[in-house]
Order: sequence, then C-alpha cells, then structure tokens
Amino acid sequence: MNTIYDTDVLIIGSEGAGTRAAIAAAKQGASVLIVTKGRIGKSGATLMAAADISVDGASIFDVLGLSVGNSKDSPQIFLEDILRAGKFINNLPLAEKIVEAAPIRVKEMMAWGMKIRGVMQCPGHRYPRGVSTTGREIVRVLNKQLRSVDLTVKEYTFVIDLLTTGNSVIGAIGLDLRTGEFAVFRARAVILATGGGSMLYPIQTGAVELTGDGYAMALRAGARLVDFEMIQFMPLCLIGPLPYRGSYFPFSLVAESVDSLDGWLLNRRGERFMRRWDPELLEKTTRDKLSAAIGYEVKHGRGTPNGGIYLSLAHLPRNILDDFANRTLKLHLKKNWRFEGFDFSFIRDILSRGEALEVGPACHFFVGGIDVDLDCQTSLPGLFAAGEVVGGLHGANRLSGNACMEILVAGEMAGRKAAEYAKQANGSVVDQSQIDEIVTEAQAPLERKGSHTTFMVKKKIQERAWGKVGPIRDGQELEGALASLKELTHEHHQSGLTCKDRVYNPEWIQVLQNRNLLILLEAIIQCALAREESRGVHYRIDWPQQIEKWRCNLVVELTASGLEIYPRNPIE
Repeated sequence: MNTIYDTDVLIIGSEGAGTRAAIAAAKQGASVLIVTKGRIGKSGATLMAAADISVDGASIFDVLGLSVGNSKDSPQIFLEDILRAGKFINNLPLAEKIVEAAPIRVKEMMAWGMKIRGVMQCPGHRYPRGVSTTGREIVRVLNKQLRSVDLTVKEYTFVIDLLTTGNSVIGAIGLDLRTGEFAVFRARAVILATGGGSMLYPIQTGAVELTGDGYAMALRAGARLVDFEMIQFMPLCLIGPLPYRGSYFPFSLVAESVDSLDGWLLNRRGERFMRRWDPELLEKTTRDKLSAAIGYEVKHGRGTPNGGIYLSLAHLPRNILDDFANRTLKLHLKKNWRFEGFDFSFIRDILSRGEALEVGPACHFFVGGIDVDLDCQTSLPGLFAAGEVVGGLHGANRLSGNACMEILVAGEMAGRKAAEYAKQANGSVVDQSQIDEIVTEAQAPLERKGSHTTFMVKKKIQERAWGKVGPIRDGQELEGALASLKELTHEHHQSGLTCKDRVYNPEWIQVLQNRNLLILLEAIIQCALAREESRGVHYRIDWPQQIEKWRCNLVVELTASGLEIYPRNPIE
C-alpha cells in the first residue's frame, strides 16, 4: 500500500531554489511539502557554491547600502552584459524581471543574517557585481528562515515521476529510500527545484544528487525544454589527484580573470596554445573559449596523461608568488590553504617547486533547461520550476554570480506564484492506473537478473557524454553517438541488480537515475546536432563560427515518436 500525502504546493528539491520557494509559498498561506533525494541543507549544488550573487553596481550602493557599489552601473547595463554573454538568445523579459528583483532578494537575505565578504569583479561583467558570500552561508540563512514557517519536509525520497490529469500536473510519486516503499504526493501545484544534471559527465563540479531528474520528469509529463545543448564547463578544474578531481580551486586568481596572475596554459609540447584562440587575452579570456581550447588540445593528443593540460606559474619569480599569496589569496583561502573545507596546501607545494598542475574542464552548469514564463510556470498547468533546472535566463552562456541570483529571485517567484495557483486550483483525483504503471516500471530491475550491471551502464553513459557532447562537438561524431544510443538504452533495460534489497539500495537508485541520464544525453546530442554553429558554450569544430540564422532557441518536446527538436525565435 502506497503512503499518500496531500499538500497545496509540492516542492521537489530542497536547496537554494527549493528552500526559497518553500518560504515564499508558506508565507502565502499554502500548505507546503518539500521532498528531497538527500538531506536538507546537506545536499545539492547550492552548498558547494563559491559563491557570488550578482546585483547591479548602482543597486549595491543604493539598495544594499554597501559603499563598494558603482553609480556608473545600472540594471540596464547589467542586462546588456547578460544578453551579450548569452549571445542574444536569452529570454529577455525573464532576464529583465530577475535583474530588477535581485537587489530586493539580496537585501532580504542580508536582513535575515547573511554575511557578506565584499563585492567581486567577475569575468564578463563590466562592473563589480558579485556580492560575495558562500554557498554554506546561503544554505544556513535559508534553512534558518525555513524553520520560521509552517511546512513539512520529507528527506531521502527519490521522486520518480510527475502525476498528471490531462495536461495538468497534480502531484508526483517517489521512492522512500529508507523504507523501499513508494509514496504518492497529491498537490494543487508542483515546483521542480532539482538542480542540473552534471552527473551525466565523469568530471563535474556538482553534487552527486544532480542526475537531471527534473528535466526527465518534465519531458515525460509533456513540458518543454529549451537550448539543452548549452552546457557550461568550468575550464580550470583539477584533473588530479583523484580525490580532488573536478574541484574548482579558485584558479581564476592565477588565470581566466583580467585581474589574475599571468598563469600559462601549456599542452604536452609546452606550447602556450591560447595564442591560437585569443591572441589578445590569452588565458584571461572567457570560460567558454578556455574550455573549447583545452578540449581541442586533448582531443588532438596534446593533453596531459590524465586528460587535461598544464597550468604553470614557473615563469614568475618566487617572491611574486609569495606576495600574491599573502595579499590576494588570503582573501579567498583560510589558513594553510584551506578552501571551502578542503585542504589545498598541495597546490602551494607544487607551485612553489616550479611544477605545473594538471587542470581541465569539468561540467559545471546546465545553461539550458525547462521552458518557463514570467511566473516560472512551465508549459503544463500546475507545474512550476526554479533554479538551474530552468532555461532561458542565460541564453547560450551564464555569467558568474547569476546562478545564485537566479535561485533567490526565481525561487521566490515560483513559490509565490505556485501558492497563488494552488488557491484557485481544484483538487484532482489521481489515476491509480498511472501510479501502478510507474511503480511497475520502477520495480522491474528488482525482478530481473540482467546481463549488464547498472554501474557499468552509468560509466558508458558518462563516457559517451564526455566524448561526444563535452566542451567540443563534431557533427559526424554526434550522428554516430545518436545512432548508438539505441544499444545503450537496450543495455539499460537489461541491467539487473546484484542486490535485491529495497532499503537504500545504491544499485536500484542508480538504475532509476540512468533512466533519466539517458533521456538527458539524447536531448543534448539532438540539440547539439541540430545547432550547426558555435555559440556561447556550444562549440562545433565543424561549424566554428556563430551564424545569424541560428540566433534562435531550440525547443525540445517528447512526443509519441520520440524527442522532437524545433527552432523558436528568442522571447523579446
């Protein structure tokens, strides 16, 4: 017998966007239920953020009351920078609304006790806009505020699919990982705040929970995705040692930023290859160019033994490094080179010996995502979305600091609008046959022996993603990858479990996640194949130029015959 929960607003995902949405919905008087795959405040992407929150310079002074604001800046100039970075395929009205509300939401967080470390000048921004804090601080403040409102939280529950009637979303069904039993959530409105899908890739900066569940559930329910080929890679992440693989220690201080040290990126031949990609800015160019350039070197056999490139400061005198560490790095690192809770003293030791570090791109952020309107409502009545799971704001590339801005602003909007929707919605009866169908499919792996292991399938999915839709793409390879997906999907359906336990069974969880990763992979491949140009974070070696006819969005829908991809003019 499935456990049944009833609520006005169901929020799937518990961190930045989900928690902010919950606070807003509860303050509207709605009954709120948060369901999360992990533990609230201890999982997801927000906790791992560096983090800076974008606010235009004038509002930093006028609204936030910080003396480091810049009166020459404005919301309009900030918006122009967002559009320029997004290569003009952004959802303009959505971007305008979020930029306008950003100072209000940050001031609110400051009133709730969020500590500010200063204001940063980040790449792509013409003025200092990065109100600097930490992801842990954002989570701390939001969770403290969460305890002041009346709501329910259900942890360690993997939501498998949305429940619908007609084209409206009326709830969801999930697996309680602690009991192995299914739970039915009936709701008048549902908010997806599930984050991105960085675990699609073998090297990533995100949390293990980010397996693209929200995208997959939205597609299967009938919602649209937009610009799903746009995946942002953080270019200078550690490739080794393995425990630190994918970590983005603040290398923007020694490369990537206009104010950084003169760090050199070298291929295995010792060539400073950025001279071919950006002769003027070199290593201080944008993240998308750095990621594409590094990917190109590795693909053509000029990478390091572990699949990266070398970051060297050996050309700089030792006293320059020591002075930089004492004056600048200490603003970002704690004593003994600790950053975000990790010990990075080995970096200091390597650099002090004049040796190079192995760095390379890691999947960092899904720029595209679920298509929403100005109220954060999807194309399906009753379904809202907020945070990284949403597309449109960033266009073809995301500026630093805009992710944290988005979770606070869009989270509040989604929560408030979902609560308003729930007040007007009539409760719908959940179709038992729909529940039975979802449960039957989810339990199938427990009942078969299988000829493939679920973790081997995951590895193949990640390898396919990294090799075909990583920092660089190629049309011929994309076509081959698309053709081979049928075989990979077959292996997924044939994968069995060596452990048949229902209670927190990692194999069972992984096979359910593989189902979502596969549909993500197909959508990314199809969109990357359709967009015959290079724009923002999407780089095609066979179409290296940006082409005006592709100044459009690519929309993804799941039909009876499979995924359908079609162009749409940017929303202006």
